[in-house]
Amino acid sequence: MSEDKNQIQTDEKIQANTRQDNAEYVGPQAKKITAANQWVMIGFRIFKRDAGAWVITALLWLVISIGLQLVPLLGFIAATLLFYVWQGGIMKGCQAVYEGKPFDVHYLFAAFKDNLKPLIQLSLLYAVISSLVMFAFLGDTYTEIVNGDEALSNPNLVVTQLLLGMCFALLLLTPLFMAVWFAPALIVFHNMPVLTAMKESFVGCFKNTLPFLLFGFWLVALYLIVMLSFGLAVFVAIPITFASSYAAYREIFLAEVDE
Repeated sequence: MSEDKNQIQTDEKIQANTRQDNAEYVGPQAKKITAANQWVMIGFRIFKRDAGAWVITALLWLVISIGLQLVPLLGFIAATLLFYVWQGGIMKGCQAVYEGKPFDVHYLFAAFKDNLKPLIQLSLLYAVISSLVMFAFLGDTYTEIVNGDEALSNPNLVVTQLLLGMCFALLLLTPLFMAVWFAPALIVFHNMPVLTAMKESFVGCFKNTLPFLLFGFWLVALYLIVMLSFGLAVFVAIPITFASSYAAYREIFLAEVDE
C-alpha cells in the first residue's frame, strides 16, 4: 500500500504545480513489477508538461554530441568525459518539473556548475571499463578483419565471432549498466562519491530486476517507434527515457515524509 501511495503522490505532483518535495533518501527499495508502468506514465507526463523545450533540448544535445565527434581526438575525449554530465543536468530538469517549475534548455548544462568533477569521473570510469571489456571480447576479431585473410575468406566465421563476442561482452557489461543507471541522479541530488553512487545504483537495479525487465520492454517498444518514424521520434523518446528513469529513481530510493 505504501508503494502505491508513493506512486500516486508522485503522479499527482507532476500534474499539479506543487513546489514542495517532502521525500527523503531511504536507500534502494524493491518495487512490484507493475511499478515500471508507472515510471513510464510519469515520464511521459514530465515530458508533456514542456514538450517543446524537451524536444529542443534533445536536438541541441544531439547536435553538440555530433559536433564534438567531428573534432579529431579532443572531440571524442570531450564527448566521452561529458556523457554523464549532460545526464546529471537532465535529472535536475526532471526534478524542477516535479517541483512545478518549467523545464528549459539550460538544464542540459545545469550539472556543469555543482557536480562536474564526479560526473566526469563517472563518465571516465564507465568508458574505461566498457572499452576494456569490448576489446577483450572483440579485439582479436577486429585484428583479423583488418590484418588477416581469414576475414575475407570466411566472412561467416567473422560475423559469428562478432555476434558471440558482442553477446558475451554485453552480458559481462550488464552489472556496469546497473551500476551507472541511477548514479548521475544519486551524485547530483545526494552528493554521493562516484563509487558509492554506483554501488547504490547497482543494488537498486538488482532489487528491481523484474520491474526493469518490464521497463526494458517499454523502452524497446518506444525505440521501435523511433525506427518506424525514420528517427524523428528520437526527440520524444530520449526525454521520456530520462524522465522515466527519474521517476524510477524517486520510487526506488526516496520515500515521502508526512508533514
